[in-house]
Amino acid sequence: MGLFSSDYTNHELVEVVRVVTLHVNPRQPKNVSLRKFDGARAAAGHPRAPRASRICERFDMRWPALKDLAHDPGRSVEQTLGIRLRVRANPEMTLDQALDYVRAISSRLGGAPLDPAIYVRERDVILTEVRRRWRHGQEIVIPTANQIATLAGTFRNACLLAGVPVAAQTRAKPSRWAWTDKEIIEALICLMDENPGVAITQRSYRTLRAGRPEFPPVSVLNTVTNDGRRPGLVFYRAEAERRRRERERRIAP
Repeated sequence: MGLFSSDYTNHELVEVVRVVTLHVNPRQPKNVSLRKFDGARAAAGHPRAPRASRICERFDMRWPALKDLAHDPGRSVEQTLGIRLRVRANPEMTLDQALDYVRAISSRLGGAPLDPAIYVRERDVILTEVRRRWRHGQEIVIPTANQIATLAGTFRNACLLAGVPVAAQTRAKPSRWAWTDKEIIEALICLMDENPGVAITQRSYRTLRAGRPEFPPVSVLNTVTNDGRRPGLVFYRAEAERRRRERERRIAP
């Protein structure tokens, strides 16, 4: 997605994040949600500021990371955004480059077979290692499983083209209630990691999981099971966000 037009400079947008989140929660501004930020823009003096999700898209940053940047006086906003925007200005990744990443991640795992979930987990490990080592803006770009699938047609086809073994496909779930709550939450976490700044709704979930049988169909989120009715997308999404926040706190230096 290209960069959107805005009356604000990049540095000013980060300042807007700082001002609005402080307005909403002066004591714990980093706890302000995307929705509360959007609703408080006018009251905080920035009615024309973009929505939080659009700012995240512009900088290719997750909302927690953007709030961390806005409230960390020791970090250089210019340096951090400069690195990210140089990356965004580069030509789009080619299929050959994407295949190199598939080979590299398989090699890191000892030549292990890959599927999207395995690739995403190892990608997260690499990015976490880089963030621990470089706290002030150093960044690397690793394509998501979705990006690779788009370039190669499917993730499986990317593995075949890269000469990497493909993990055996998980057998289809025999029924809607065969999916556990844990599996549903882990699927949402995976999609959130792959698509930073994208709100997971019924509609967006259908789009993000299209053609990916490793994710449960949207009907599973609200279906009636043998044990009763599932709590629904709102519950699963909140639980996935909570677990992602816990993970980020654990890996923070």
